[in-house]
Amino acid sequence: MGSTLTILQRICFLRASPSDLPYSKTLLGFFIFISALLNYQILDKALSPYNPDHLSLRIVLSYAVVVILLAAMLAAKKISNRLHKVLLAFFGTDVIFSFLRIILLTLMGLPGANGLLFFIYFWELLVRAAILRAAIGATLLWCGLLAFSIQLCEELPIISGLNIPMP
Repeated sequence: MGSTLTILQRICFLRASPSDLPYSKTLLGFFIFISALLNYQILDKALSPYNPDHLSLRIVLSYAVVVILLAAMLAAKKISNRLHKVLLAFFGTDVIFSFLRIILLTLMGLPGANGLLFFIYFWELLVRAAILRAAIGATLLWCGLLAFSIQLCEELPIISGLNIPMP
């Protein structure tokens, strides 16, 4: 577990690839569960003024979208055997970034916290692009566009149906 966290930290600093991660279904399930818990805390705090209904169901649907998109993309490239490690890298790094977001949301009154949240969002996109680049071997720009597309599809189940007041 400690070595896996070290590898995930190195992936966040763009020093490792998903192929360095161990193959463990238990570890993948653990990171998906922890990521869902952390994201529930973040979204509950961030979306509470908009009265989100069924937030846990939306998170599960959001994760299902990520798994389906990655599985389809890797199957299209005929490299489905890399799916497990790519998912482990996606959800493992999401745990790290979600933990950073929770820390920043507690410090939200301090100057510069919004800028750091913005920076973390784009750094996570860069890390996801690097994960995809290591998995499919495409250019970083193309993988960045794929990572951005996956991020949008991942957030769609969460933001749809919010009670956002219109001007």
